[in-house]
Amino acid sequence: MRIGVGIFSNSSPGVEHGTVDTAIGLQAAGVEVTLFAEPEIELPRRAAALRESVTRLQPLSRPLRRPRVRSAAFLATKLAWSRRWADALERRPVDIVHSFSPGSAALLPRTVPVVVQAWFHPARATLRDRLLGGATYGTGGVGAALPLPLRAPVAYGARVTYQVQVHASDRLGYNRAELILASTATAASWLAARGLRADCVPPALHLLPRPPIPSRCEALRVAFCADPLDRPWKGLRYLLDALPFVEARPLRVILVGSPSRQIAQGVERARAAGIEVELLGRVPRPRYLDHLAAEVDVLAAPYLVEEWGYSLFEALSLGVPVLAFDLYPYSELLDARFGRLVTPRDPVALAAAIDAAARGQLPTREAVHAATAARFGATVIGRQLIQHYERLLNGR
Repeated sequence: MRIGVGIFSNSSPGVEHGTVDTAIGLQAAGVEVTLFAEPEIELPRRAAALRESVTRLQPLSRPLRRPRVRSAAFLATKLAWSRRWADALERRPVDIVHSFSPGSAALLPRTVPVVVQAWFHPARATLRDRLLGGATYGTGGVGAALPLPLRAPVAYGARVTYQVQVHASDRLGYNRAELILASTATAASWLAARGLRADCVPPALHLLPRPPIPSRCEALRVAFCADPLDRPWKGLRYLLDALPFVEARPLRVILVGSPSRQIAQGVERARAAGIEVELLGRVPRPRYLDHLAAEVDVLAAPYLVEEWGYSLFEALSLGVPVLAFDLYPYSELLDARFGRLVTPRDPVALAAAIDAAARGQLPTREAVHAATAARFGATVIGRQLIQHYERLLNGR
């Protein structure tokens, strides 16, 4: 069986990690893999075994290579990549294509079965929900945090235009696919109820054979990651509000991402309560992962709304337990084997979870690593995918 996985790009951490880790898992499970990639992207070290399996697509036209144009012309960019992928399939034919960006599959030839990985939150699944769904989570819709009044109509229009294009890209890809794979059972059910063939298979995670050993430190080290830090749906304000209630000392909080004046008051309040707060700033992903592996005991991820949330799953892949709000999707994906689910938007409950971590009441790194490998590991997910591929081919 020949599987084509793509398109490997750095357009988002989810697409980048999901694509390459799935290819790693499929190769480990014993099938022939072709990783279709953007022309200039470099493979990460963990994907060295895939180096001979990469087929690079033809580059985009010069205007679409500019980041701002690619964002403004989101749908046109996805369709341009889809045409290039279709051309590449003539040079490197496969039995099944697995696309990690729905729009990139829209124009693939009908001669090859297509599986699409779904990236959406059920509460933002329709276009109307995409535009208004943020308000459900207290983060605002597309009009939230608009600039000055004179610039507000332009900013609002740009955001609406972008969301319309993202929605159209997703729909075109879903309509093209013979099978859609969703991260959660809820998302798969939502798609199936609308007449689309869907099942639940989460993205694969590549794990080291054993979890890294952290450095010794007297303080409990709690990390939070978002860029920028003050994105409202990432929930940093709940962590900052929780810190004065935390009894554990010494306590070090590490904030990873671009800072802003909006968080300064919460940081100073925590420091006044005797808590060390380190602003690590925006750092390259390899450095962040090294820091997470060696200098962090628990990741606080009080996210209000996420499609998947790779920063959380990166922590799990390193054996770092997580604290997350008991909201979708983590209410379906996580349990006590991975850390602790916390009452949403409750700083006191979040503080209690941090104190539980200080008392050693969260699972060990070894236990988190083992649970993550068993549920989300690349080889495990690869075997599940092969079963779906075989059924798809046999049903054609």
